[in-house]
Amino acid sequence: MGGKTNEDLSFEQAIRELEQIVSSLEAGDIPLEKALDLFKRGISLTQVCNEKLTHAQGVVKQLYKDSDDKLLEIDFDINSKELP
Repeated sequence: MGGKTNEDLSFEQAIRELEQIVSSLEAGDIPLEKALDLFKRGISLTQVCNEKLTHAQGVVKQLYKDSDDKLLEIDFDINSKELP
């Protein structure tokens, strides 16, 4: 479908292409071989998205003010439900 390699795709581009693939597969009017190729591409794009999300998660920081009203930056903890 796309001319870019997986490494060149942004998250948004991968999602857009994945949405197009899903639409094509849901339409059900494509030959089996083409459907299998699209399915394989979709799996590949899903992996790209997961990798990019995992990377982004490691970059996200959380900002908060301490008791002295100083702005502090800490790593974002996805499992934490509260600020420190």
